[in-house]
Amino acid sequence: MTPRLTSLRLALWGVAAATAAGGALVWWLPASTSVPPLAPAAIEAPATAPPAMPADAAEEIVLANLFAAGRTPPTTRYLPPELAMDSAGGMSAASEMPPMVPDSAMLAGDVPRLLGTVVAPTGPRALLHLSLTSGPRLYAVGDREGGYTVVSVAPREVVLRGPGGRRTLRLDPEE
Repeated sequence: MTPRLTSLRLALWGVAAATAAGGALVWWLPASTSVPPLAPAAIEAPATAPPAMPADAAEEIVLANLFAAGRTPPTTRYLPPELAMDSAGGMSAASEMPPMVPDSAMLAGDVPRLLGTVVAPTGPRALLHLSLTSGPRLYAVGDREGGYTVVSVAPREVVLRGPGGRRTLRLDPEE
């Protein structure tokens, strides 16, 4: 062996021996008890307990299919009590709910608008907002609404045929 390899080997053996000695010393020394344990923080009970929900109602909510095609919108809308300013616990009737106002892009005539795409077991679907009179919904190839027909759905891209001819909608890379 060369003298350089011999000295490297001895240095490594020295480091290993020092590490082993340090580990043995730490093992045999008693643990320090000079640091007092932290006391658990006092847990304050809420001022008012939330209303109890029957167990069968909770299970019905858990088992409900939120994405079922036959599901209808709720008749009441939850608003936090500080926003509702009423004594109904934040529930307001559908007739009291503010009307759904289209955002600035929709008011500017940016219809149709692609919101997303998904590959479902029944084929690809696109979440589109095709008219100002209806909200966004999932469309398959061949579906029609607002004068538009879905020609194809690809990841992040949809081709429509409408009043102005073929139109390709793409999602921004940041979304």
